[in-house]
Parts: sequence; C-alpha cells; structure tokens
Amino acid sequence: MPDSILSRPNDPARDFCQWPYDLASAPVPGALRQSAILFHALTLFQNGPELLEIVLRVQAFWGRFNTVWGLKSANGRLGLELYFYDYDRAERQTKISTFVRAFPDLFASSFIIDDVIPFFMCSIELNAEARSPFIVDPPLTTLDLYTDGVGGTTSAGLCHAWDGESLTLKNIYHFYDSHSDRAKIASVMAASARTSQIKNMPPELCPGAWQEVNFVFAQKRSSDCVYFTRITFQATLEICARFAFPPDLLIFFENQKPKLAHHLFDVGIDYTVSSEGNALPEKASIYGLL
Repeated sequence: MPDSILSRPNDPARDFCQWPYDLASAPVPGALRQSAILFHALTLFQNGPELLEIVLRVQAFWGRFNTVWGLKSANGRLGLELYFYDYDRAERQTKISTFVRAFPDLFASSFIIDDVIPFFMCSIELNAEARSPFIVDPPLTTLDLYTDGVGGTTSAGLCHAWDGESLTLKNIYHFYDSHSDRAKIASVMAASARTSQIKNMPPELCPGAWQEVNFVFAQKRSSDCVYFTRITFQATLEICARFAFPPDLLIFFENQKPKLAHHLFDVGIDYTVSSEGNALPEKASIYGLL
C-alpha cells in the first residue's frame, strides 16, 4: 500500500460530486485518506497489480484528489469505476482526447475521438475479475459521459455511453435535499415505472435512513438506484456489511475505523423489483477521492 495514504492537514474534503464538505471530526494520529480503501481493495482483485498500475498512472496524470473512485459490490464480487470531473463543460480542459492520448493502451484502436459533447464528468469501468482489466483483451470501447439534466432540487444529470460515434442513454439522476424535499422525493419515486411497483419500500432505501445530506434517485436501464451522500463511516460500514461487500474488505473497514472516521462517504444501492412487489438489492457502491 503506498505511503501516500496518510491524511495531511491540507487534504481537501470533497464528496463524489467534488463538492466540499466539513470533516465529520478531527483526524486522529495516523489517520488515512479515502484512497486507503481503494488501495486495499485492489489487493483483493484477481488482477490487482494491473489495476494498481492504472490507478497510480491516473493519480500521477490528474493529480491527487481530482479523481473519484467507486467500488461496486454485486453478490460479493467487486468492480471499479473511475470518475473524472470538469465543471467547465463546453470550455473544459478535460477532454475525451485527454484520456485516449494519456492511456492509449486502455482504448480500442477504433475508438473515435470527438469532443463536441459538453459533459461535466466522464467515467471508465475497469474489469476487476478478468485477467486483463481492459488493457488488451478487450480494450475499452466506450466512455460514460455525464451531462446536465432537468429536475431535482440540488442537481440533476444524464449518463450516456459514448462509443466515439453514438450515444446510448444509461441513467437519469435527480439530487434532493434529504431533509426538506421528502414530498418531492416521494413523488419522483412514485412516478418510476420500476420503484412504483414496490409495495413496501425497505427503510434502508428511504430518505433519511443514513442521515445523509442529499438523497439521489436514479433510474437506470435495468435497475433503479438510491444514493446517500455525506454519510458517516460507521453508516458506510453498516451498508457495506448489509449488502455483501467481501469479508476481507469489511475486516479492513472495522480495523481502520478510527483512522477513517473523519471522512464522510457517498453510497449507492441498486435494486430491482420482484413479481411480488419486493425490492431486490443487486449492487452497493461506495465512493471516495483518489
């Protein structure tokens, strides 16, 4: 694990939207950065050494804290996604060509560079299970691009997969203040073709369940998802345990809890609906700064 995982007094505190927040508490001696979680998780991946090399290259190229990592657990299997922000949109410095030229070994040679889309974030998914994390077999053929959307009270966005030639809609996100927007949250969830079928929403998927600042509702192609922003590390640990993160990672969380408790985290839970009208959680995700 790199020596750079130790927290420093001037470290920024930002959530998965790169919005600043106040730390939950003062860091204890030997406190860790959020990236400590990612670096430990990489040791659990089948292709951890290859992924570590990519992560360190990303960190060196974009600088510390400028990339958001997302660890995804589905039935105990981990996945990794990296998110790159530039809120200047049409005037942004982070371009598709930036990624392809910085990491030519990650992209298919057929990938077409086109920077006309005014995205504020893009992301890449890396394969944590195969022998090659999309370095050679197979290379990345798409980027996920995030653009402004309509709705929500705090923010809204759309996610499209971009293959260099065409866009495919993947997700629609709406951000709400978790405390003051309960009626609006209930209304938008009731209008979802999927969530509206749930007879009794599990309490852990409802606004306020984890004392979050913002509640995010997303409609995706094969699931709906709720996100809880800026929750405590204790709440994050409970969600990860409840939604089947690997035991080795949960042990790390428990052992390092005092050293990570000054951070706030963002968590997402994807779910589908059974024929009986029950919510079926399929994936949980946690996010932090690289």
